[in-house]
Amino acid sequence: MAVPLQDLLATPAGRAANPKLAAYMFAGRAFGTATVLVLTGTLGASMAVASVLGVNNLKEFSTLMQEFTAARFPALKRSAADDDDASGSKFDKDVYEFLKEVSADAEREEREGEWAETPAHQIIGQRVRHEIGPFSRHGQN
Repeated sequence: MAVPLQDLLATPAGRAANPKLAAYMFAGRAFGTATVLVLTGTLGASMAVASVLGVNNLKEFSTLMQEFTAARFPALKRSAADDDDASGSKFDKDVYEFLKEVSADAEREEREGEWAETPAHQIIGQRVRHEIGPFSRHGQN
């Protein structure tokens, strides 16, 4: 005997006949109503903030909030990562200088001839050959 769901829940007798199903339906309706209310409230609050601040997109909002924070809370500092992104640099200046020195040393060694292995290089090379084994090409030119 199949009873349509609407008929089952429309009458008090139907709800009493299957209280578990009635509870699930009530929870589903409550969750759906809460979701609609939260989305509506969020949309309304977002539109109100955007109109009060006079911004049209998230980038403008971000810039406005950064300026507001810098003006109101001067003790707060921006992180180094934010400063690097703002300047367009992908490297720390010290790292960049180090890499330039390494590059210049490599070019100088190529111009002057064969590279001379130091005791430190020998120790590291032995460790690499020991750890990697026959896959190591360290020191084989």
